[in-house]
Amino acid sequence: MDFRPIPPDPHAFQQTVTAEDIQAIGQRAFGVAARVTSAVELGGGMYNTTYRITVDHLQTPVILRIAPAPRQQFSSEQELMRNEYVTVPYLSPIAGLVPRVLFADWSQEITGRDWIVQSHLTGVPAPERLGAYPRHL
Repeated sequence: MDFRPIPPDPHAFQQTVTAEDIQAIGQRAFGVAARVTSAVELGGGMYNTTYRITVDHLQTPVILRIAPAPRQQFSSEQELMRNEYVTVPYLSPIAGLVPRVLFADWSQEITGRDWIVQSHLTGVPAPERLGAYPRHL
């Protein structure tokens, strides 16, 4: 697997996982025969550790988001990803604008953390382009 994590500060809120963890996640989400061929950690996130992963039998990459370890979260953040997941049906009017949830796992068996796999949306991350739009007063 082509594994490209962002080297974290050991005290950083977001912590990377291992290539083996990502491979196990890919197999849990897409079947034991699935093979993750690349995992690139995406910077710029504020809460979750996020990877763009490519799986051998999928035509497009997917996004893997991994929540912080429970011990690193404030009490108000506990199970935040689970709360996000249950809001998905309420977003149906704008479904074309939000990623589809492909798989979610709250067991914490692989990484000790919650994680979710979502569809990959094409486009440019907002922080890279929002400043280019004209500001009208």
